[in-house]
Amino acid sequence: MQSLANLILTFRTLQNCEWRISIYGRSPDEWDKLAKWVINHKLYSHNVRWLVQVPRLYNVYKASGQVDNFEKIIRSEFTCPFFIAFDLTLTCLL
Repeated sequence: MQSLANLILTFRTLQNCEWRISIYGRSPDEWDKLAKWVINHKLYSHNVRWLVQVPRLYNVYKASGQVDNFEKIIRSEFTCPFFIAFDLTLTCLL
């Protein structure tokens, strides 16, 4: 069963929306979790454009010991979309 938002967007073909979601970069599997969440909740539609936000929280993660360095955050945020752009059968758990 489709979500109410998708039903409305399906019947109103000239109506579009932009939804925002955050990727925090703390672990490499965040993209997989996000993709599963979108699919499980049927939040996909041709009328939806997703904006992925990357919050600037490195200093908070570093102070609390969640990440060792900035490189790990950058790799977690950008490695998955880079490789999946070339092969859609991949998962982000590289």
